[in-house]
Amino acid sequence: MTIPPESRHAVIRIPPRLDYDTFENIFLREFKQVMESRSENITFDLSHTRSADLMEAMALGIAAQYAISEGRHVAFDVPTRARFASSDTVRNFLQDWYLIGAWKRTGAEVPSPQYDTLDTERLLPVTDLADITLANLTQELRSRIQFYFPTFPQNQVESLVDAIVFEASENALLHAYDPTAQPGTGCRYIAVRHVQARHTTPETDYKSYWIRTLQHLSPNSDFLEIIVADGGVGIYTRLHGAHQLHLKRNIPDRDLLEDETSEPFCIAWALSEHRSSHLTGPRRGQGLFRIVSHAVNGWNGAFYLRTGTTRVACLPNLGQTVDHGVLFPGTQIRVFLPIQNRESQLADVNFKLARIWESEN
Repeated sequence: MTIPPESRHAVIRIPPRLDYDTFENIFLREFKQVMESRSENITFDLSHTRSADLMEAMALGIAAQYAISEGRHVAFDVPTRARFASSDTVRNFLQDWYLIGAWKRTGAEVPSPQYDTLDTERLLPVTDLADITLANLTQELRSRIQFYFPTFPQNQVESLVDAIVFEASENALLHAYDPTAQPGTGCRYIAVRHVQARHTTPETDYKSYWIRTLQHLSPNSDFLEIIVADGGVGIYTRLHGAHQLHLKRNIPDRDLLEDETSEPFCIAWALSEHRSSHLTGPRRGQGLFRIVSHAVNGWNGAFYLRTGTTRVACLPNLGQTVDHGVLFPGTQIRVFLPIQNRESQLADVNFKLARIWESEN
């Protein structure tokens, strides 16, 4: 996309299929170009979009919030029934997941109203964490999980609600934005859904290599998908100083190398057992490491993280893969959990985490 230097209005045309690949390779590059231009008004044009991945649709709100914080006016051009009958699918998807309302909360102009809808796969629609307490969030989600999955062992329910959802949501609330920011500033989204193995739709026909790998490992399994996304400062900005102090304590006899203090190394440390937070208690203070341990080792699922320019995927028995993309605000966490009985494996994870906590305290 070429933007004339004198242009004050830029239109970013969202691809017909908004998924992991098109978001990373098309949208982010165009968004970067627009933000480097003089454009005062930005339109995200979804008029030709036919399907959207949930996480990337949530990320459009983060992009809008960032542009608005930089003094731009942002509008969404959302398909309507009168324009394209074939656009019903994406329009209904945006309504069903309350994305219209989420985008409006950023301050963006969205002409369509948000309606209340019903969706059988939706365990928790896109919700701003500023609108709900963590206690109410976990209580509501626990009740829904127990209702829809009554055979889940109790430690599996608590793993999902406490170790994954609570931990990721708390990180977004406490660490995403500067503590001096105004209350309600920014985007802190969460969504949870049930993905049925035999009910493939354009929105669940995933292109992400790591999701396809997980589906290959558990071909007949339904999944739970948890997304927690914010548009804050990102992990590297928040933890860079703490990471350097950690390195200096462990390597006191020489100067640190540039690679050792880089974003990928900092993210790897944040995901490891060596990183602990200010919280105390046998189930607290292990942050992202606790989420990864439960999701990958406990559930035999997948963990994905996008922050800054770094993307990390963790898969069972395959370790971590790291790649790099265009800079994007905040931190987005996505977890895929096969719906299987993993009671004994989660008990092992809890035992190992407790031992690690005891050794550090």
